[in-house]
Amino acid sequence: MIRKVLFITLILVIAIVASGCSSTPTTTPNPTPAPATTPMPVPQNQQAYTVNIQNNAFNPSSLQVPAGSTVKWVNLDSVQHEPKGNVFDSGPLNQNGVFEHTFNQAGTYNYACAIHPSMQGTITVV
Repeated sequence: MIRKVLFITLILVIAIVASGCSSTPTTTPNPTPAPATTPMPVPQNQQAYTVNIQNNAFNPSSLQVPAGSTVKWVNLDSVQHEPKGNVFDSGPLNQNGVFEHTFNQAGTYNYACAIHPSMQGTITVV
């Protein structure tokens, strides 16, 4: 009787080991997608800075921002404009086109419209 139990146990162990060593590839289920991240809120002491391009002018034409700030240009005119400075170039912006640039270094950044050079502006980073 003990031999019978040992024999059955041995068969079960061999069956379990053999099933773990099979050459059939195992598949893992697709991982659950990560939850969508919510955008980080703008710190309350940091302001959003926007320069509107309207009536062939930058408004405001001069802007002072703290280092690390992002300035957004929005073309409200029906013609293309292209804010361009030494450290940024928006490329042509159509009506309602938007361009953003983050200013990390303190300094004065003069810029103009590459299409209409008489349109000029200044970003002062402190």
